[in-house]
Formats: sequence, C-alpha cells, structure tokens
Amino acid sequence: MAKSFGPLFPIRPFKYLLLCALALAGCDSTPNLEKLQREADAGNVEAQFKLASYYRQGLGVEPDLAKARELFARAAQAGNHDAQVNLALFYKKGWGGPQDYGRAKELLEQAAAAGNGSAMNNLGVLYEEGAGVEQDYAKAQEWFAKAAAAGNVSSQKNLGVYYIMGTGGTQDYYEGRKLLEKAAKQGDGTAQFYLGYLYHHGYGVPQDYDKAISWYKKASKNEKDPSAQDIAKQRLKEIDSSFFSFLFD
Repeated sequence: MAKSFGPLFPIRPFKYLLLCALALAGCDSTPNLEKLQREADAGNVEAQFKLASYYRQGLGVEPDLAKARELFARAAQAGNHDAQVNLALFYKKGWGGPQDYGRAKELLEQAAAAGNGSAMNNLGVLYEEGAGVEQDYAKAQEWFAKAAAAGNVSSQKNLGVYYIMGTGGTQDYYEGRKLLEKAAKQGDGTAQFYLGYLYHHGYGVPQDYDKAISWYKKASKNEKDPSAQDIAKQRLKEIDSSFFSFLFD
C-alpha cells in the first residue's frame, strides 16, 4: 500500500503544467519585428513561431494572445511540433479564442507521435487533471514515462513524484529519487525541493540534514514560484530549529 504523505508535501505534485514550450532561446532580445512579420507572411515557419512567442510574452510588442494564437496555428499547420504544443495550450486555456480540450488533445497527440517530449508530458497533464478526458493517473504516468525517456525534464520530475507518492499505482522510492535527481541536476527547483524533503525526513533514504540543506538551498534559488521559494526557505529554518533544539535538550 502506498505511503500517504498528506500535508507533508506542500507543493501539489499534480500541478507541474509547464505547457507552453516557447523555446525563446536564440530569439533576439531586441527583435526586428518588421523583418519577422515579412518572413512570417511569406510562410517562414521559424519566423511565425518566433513572432507568436513575442506576442505571447509581450517581448518588444504589446501582448496579443489572438495574434499569438493565429501565428502558432500557422506554424502548427506547417508541421512545427513546438507550435503544436503551444497552440494546444491556447486551446486548453481559451487564450485568444475559444476553449477546446478536444483540439488541444489532438495537437498534443500529433506532436507526441513525432517524438516531442513536451507534448508527451502535456498529455500526461491532461489525464492527470481530467481536462477534456476522464481523469486517469495510470495513463498520466504512462505519458510521463514516455516523456521522461525522451529527456523531458518536467516529466522526469512528475514521474519521480508519482513513484514517491505511489500515485500511478506503484510506489518506488529508489526510482523516484533517481528521476528527481535527473531533473534536479538540470536545475528544476521543484525536483530539488522534493529531494530536500526526502533527505530531511528520511523517506526512502537515510536521513541526512546536510543533503537536505543543500537541496533546499538550490530549490530556494531555482524554484520559479515565489511561494514555493518561501516554503523551501521555511524548511531550512525547520532544520536549523531542530538542530539547535537537539543541542540544548
């Protein structure tokens, strides 16, 4: 029977969405929007994707989700798998147009069939949330496993949490820890937090405050959610309090 962690894990394991793989690396910090627009209008898929990303993020332009959606749709239609993943998020959230879970799933399945790890991870999230499909943690775990094998960092974290919590049906601290370590070593702050928590409380590993402190410190720097950063810092204070309490007992 899977061990229940209850409130011990303050960051919910089912909310690692990270659906929008904008892939902005390589985009100019001061884009030539007129040039990009001309290239996008001429059918350049890379330009369509970049320009959509700028409108999505408001980089050099006013944010415009409708324009971003239109451009992602054009790039997706041309077979750009990252654009398919992004467009799926727009359909899922109803950004820049109507919400359509079915269309979001179709787009993710297209990209996943081509080996896109982000699409596989996001299909796992759909089944995890029950967004347009029947909620099914076992199917979510299957997709996370496929994405993790493809090198997707978010899925390595998600699958690691599933194994630790026993969410998909199998609890395995060893496999969970290995997956969390893979994601943590690539800078994933949430994976770093969970590793800190494992060592803090001795779940599946010998209790080790030094390792817990090390991972918590990394999580407090790398976790993108400010509230999660605060939680990691609070856990550090708990270790300090426990240590000094032990000294003066």
